[in-house]
Parts: sequence; C-alpha cells; structure tokens
Amino acid sequence: MPNFEFFISRHSKKLKKGEKGFEKYPGLSEEGIELAKERGLKEVLDFIEKTEPKSVIFLGGASEIARTKSTLKIYSETLKEILQKEPEKYLVITQKEIADPKKSYTKIVEEVLKEIQANPNKKVVIDFPLFLKQFSLIKHGWLNKKGEYSDYFKKLTEIYSKDAEKMFELWLKTEGKIENIKGPSPQEIAKDYLEGIKRLKKFLQKFIKDRPIAIGIVGHSWELDTLITYLSTGKVDLENFKKVCGDETIKETELGSVSIEGNKLKLSYRGKVFEKSLNYSL
Repeated sequence: MPNFEFFISRHSKKLKKGEKGFEKYPGLSEEGIELAKERGLKEVLDFIEKTEPKSVIFLGGASEIARTKSTLKIYSETLKEILQKEPEKYLVITQKEIADPKKSYTKIVEEVLKEIQANPNKKVVIDFPLFLKQFSLIKHGWLNKKGEYSDYFKKLTEIYSKDAEKMFELWLKTEGKIENIKGPSPQEIAKDYLEGIKRLKKFLQKFIKDRPIAIGIVGHSWELDTLITYLSTGKVDLENFKKVCGDETIKETELGSVSIEGNKLKLSYRGKVFEKSLNYSL
C-alpha cells in the first residue's frame, strides 16, 4: 500500500498576446479552460479514484504565475461536480468555501480539520492552491524580479528563434550555462520541486496524522520535465530525458502520477511505468 502519492501536471493553455482573459481563471485562454476541465474529468479524476481509501487529497502546489493556480482551481471545480454525486464516498472542500478574510489562518485550519474528522470513511479532496517558492520561475532564474524574461532565457530565444524544444535541449546539454551567462540548473530545479512537494507533505502531516495523504501540483514545462526525468533516473540530462519522455516536453495539462511505498517509487507517465529505489526521503 503506497504511503504517499502525488500527481504533477503542467498548467493549461495560457492567454495569447492581445487575447481577452477571464476574471475567474486568470492567465488561461478559453481553450485552456476547456482543456483543464477535460483533464479534470479524466486523468485527475482517475488519480483521485485510485488513491488509498480514506485518503486526504490536497490540490495545492503552484508557482507564482496565475495560470498554475487557475488550472488547479478548474480541476477541483470539475471534480466537485462529479464527486458530489457520491456523497457517501467523497467530500470536496474548495478554496472558495474556506478562504474567509475575516477568519484567521488557525481558524480556517481548525474548521477544515473538523470537516475531515467528521467524515472518517470518505476520501476528502481539498482545493487550496498555494504558491511554493520551490516552484518559482523568479527563484529559478527564468524571470527577473520585475517578472521579465531573464538574460539567460533571452539568450536561448536568440539562438533558436523561439523553437521551444531546441531551446530545452540546449538548456539540458549546457546544464544552464551559455557563454558567460549562467541560467537555471536542470538538476537543481528537479531537486527544488521535490523539496517543495516534501514540505507540502510535511505541512499536511502535522494536521492529518492517521490517514493517507495525496497531493496534486501544477507547474511549468521544462521544470516538470526535469522533475519527471529525475524521479525516474536520478539524473537530469538529455539522454535520460529522451529515455523517459521521448522527444517532446510535457504538454498543457499533461499528467504524471507517482506513488511511494517504503523506499520504492513508481512513476506513471505517457503510458510507461518507471520504478526506482529512493536514496532520499519524501
């Protein structure tokens, strides 16, 4: 029986330049909203259904970029619409229901815990997208503090004229160094994501001690590709990426799922299953 499970997903399709967005789902295009709903109805629902009985599933890890949180929000709303048809099996608690600016953080946590404890035999899905600094595009060096593209990313764009796949391959080949410009380290980004997941799990375990925990996170292309490669092989380089992912980086809303039992990790991605012994804790 897995003692921890999580899924990783890329955000849905973002707004194009000049395209009008939606206040409810900032950062996403109309096509992106529909794509996220479709993914929620299929892969995310499938993940929830396969978690251990009595699991508490927290849809909560995102970057500082709005489209990651919006994607998680759509997943949870889609799930609620489906899962509330089986109230004897599922309880879905959304951010809208619990985020009250008049209440303290402690009070909100207490009320959520009461809900969980009052439903000991149900799976509980909690939607509360949190920005994790370990997922930050600014921290990793893709953006500067003003939210503009970094010099390193501009250099990649200059070399390959916005051919994203070739830019990604060059990033892996050079390990984030071009000429005298130092950019993000692929290996360190993967480790940073893992640290964010680990911290989120530890935070949940403080309050939920006697039930299985599962987590859902939404991040960005390239970054999630390094995480998937690291989880399955232990080393992020172009050869291992191609071995695991093929020739394409993760697509909008594409999903990978991970289960951990003891020191054994199993990653399911693109119809393949990768198993690995862990030399670190999660």
